Amino acid sequence: MPAKAGTDVCLYFDKPPVSCTWDVFNVMGQKVSTLSYSQLQGNCWNTTGVPPGVYFAEIKITYQDGTTAQVMKKAVISP
Repeated sequence: MPAKAGTDVCLYFDKPPVSCTWDVFNVMGQKVSTLSYSQLQGNCWNTTGVPPGVYFAEIKITYQDGTTAQVMKKAVISP
């Protein structure tokens, strides 16, 4: 998902979540951010101050029906 620096990168769900955690890594594998959300509040990574580049987000989701999911998403932040 491409985004301009300073904009939000948001996650949308196919069913209602209870919680969501993002661990964001740069291409060197260094963790640059950890984000935690509850319910449908937020679930967007504000890229203000984030240098342009390629990032990977390991996202762990717990849904209201008790199921869980773990996904990896790539984000490209442009100047």
